[in-house]
Amino acid sequence: MPDVSLTAITIDEGIAGYREETVDSAVRLTRHLGVRHHIISFPDLFGADLDTLLQKKGSVERACTVCGVLRRKALAEGARRVGGTKIATGHNLDDEAQSVLMNLLRGDLVRLIQDSSSGEPACFLPRIKPLAVIPEKEVVTFLFVQGHFTELPECPYAGTALRSEIRMMLGDLEFRHPGIRESLMKWQEMIRARAIPRSIPGDLTRCTRCGSLCNSELCQACRILESLGIEYYRDR
Repeated sequence: MPDVSLTAITIDEGIAGYREETVDSAVRLTRHLGVRHHIISFPDLFGADLDTLLQKKGSVERACTVCGVLRRKALAEGARRVGGTKIATGHNLDDEAQSVLMNLLRGDLVRLIQDSSSGEPACFLPRIKPLAVIPEKEVVTFLFVQGHFTELPECPYAGTALRSEIRMMLGDLEFRHPGIRESLMKWQEMIRARAIPRSIPGDLTRCTRCGSLCNSELCQACRILESLGIEYYRDR
């Protein structure tokens, strides 16, 4: 679209034996497509890579939680640095259906109703998911046909996450009962349509360490960093 300017943002968590190859792949792809590319690293923002952070207090078992929270923080910071007005993520249909099932099993009604793409635009940078209705296999097939797909290693921490189990379970269910993913997404939309509309919280404040909008003294990212022995979020 002529009125849209794209900038790719890659978050380099510093996961040894994994992220180096995926960052290189992102660099090659963005060069081929002629898209501006910006890399944000955990050491740049938080003073250490993910591997080091997880070793500080034996937090490997919650690696995906730590990584997810800090990645969202880094992505928002990356968008701010490049002057972005929206954040477009590559979540596909499989990702979205997995999230619905995970939130259901956790009893997390808030996240089931309101995720990062349906947040408060007046307070936070809006997020869009252009691939959310496309199955993962179709995305991979397109990349194969275009000659862009490279087999990449799996994150070494993925096996500790609930999503890994949900992915296998949902993949098996979809194979035996086609349409399960779409049904989950439709069910989520019905729940959202019946939920009481959420207004912008009146008690939003600024995190006392990083300045981000949040509903408590510290934002989620700074609470995570504090639990890992990092005293503050470093905006370099």
